[in-house]
Amino acid sequence: MEQEIKMEKSKLLDLQMITIIILIGALFLSMVLTYNQKKIVWEDKGLFEKHQSRFLMLFNKFVVVGLTIVFLYISQKNKDISQAEGKHISAADTQLLVAQIAAIAAILALFVILTGPKNNNDDEGPDDIAEVLNPEI
Repeated sequence: MEQEIKMEKSKLLDLQMITIIILIGALFLSMVLTYNQKKIVWEDKGLFEKHQSRFLMLFNKFVVVGLTIVFLYISQKNKDISQAEGKHISAADTQLLVAQIAAIAAILALFVILTGPKNNNDDEGPDDIAEVLNPEI
């Protein structure tokens, strides 16, 4: 039983490391998109066309939603392991709550982009500052 728990913990840590690497990539893409927005604010040509920028923002938000769901899964499994080991689970409960809130925030951020303007004119669309806020969510 103890060996199985160690194996499960090790797998969860591997999954967490992979998820963090992907999150770093998503943060880098958010930085690039923010820089693109800054160039557009200064009436310079952006790094991307509007449709490319919107696609990248949507892609990034979908990735972040997926990552938050993975973190939610990891938090639930860690709580289950703590319970199986007979440990106090208040910290695991708190971590699970934080993961749930992060997942909800990521889904809401994606919803804002999905329901926002679709590049109908030059004054609105994916280059709006609101769509590049909270890149980690």
